[in-house]
Amino acid sequence: MAQRRTQTERSAATRARLCAAAIESLAERGYAGATTADIAARAGCSQGALFRHYPTKADLFADAAEALYDDVREVVRARLESAGEATDAVAASVRALWDVFRLPSMTASYELVMAARTDPALREALRPVLERNTAANVTLAAGVLPQGLATPGIVNLVIWAIQGAAMDAFVGVVDQEVDELIQTIATLARALS
Repeated sequence: MAQRRTQTERSAATRARLCAAAIESLAERGYAGATTADIAARAGCSQGALFRHYPTKADLFADAAEALYDDVREVVRARLESAGEATDAVAASVRALWDVFRLPSMTASYELVMAARTDPALREALRPVLERNTAANVTLAAGVLPQGLATPGIVNLVIWAIQGAAMDAFVGVVDQEVDELIQTIATLARALS
């Protein structure tokens, strides 16, 4: 006979479903379309259950962002480790980051950051999440990037350049420009290391 889950386990599972649903809704519908009704329906629960777990939409999105960044960081780790085996590890690492920053889940991240610009509650809820994520990215980079490239300044510069380009790609960056951008970022990173 299967053992019954505890209330804590059921609560954690519901929170995980709500976070996944929030990320999915953000990626598909944007911040304005990611309503609590849509998120609750995607998670298979009521809005009342959503608000029992997350008193505000900002709380939900902050927790969803934390889960998103943790998941994406594992994808980044795997791709950077593979890139480190390439002949040009720097360019391969930048390409790997580009590919990750174009994932649908990252679209949710961009939606949240842009929405936080005009939503003070969301901005306050996201700030510590983004600070932890930035620190974790630097730690990750130190473990997998070629020597000299893993300094916080270079890591952040590369990530911010790729994020900006990934956001511009929503309105038409073509593949040829992407290849040139990747080589330019790699050249800059090498020059700074």
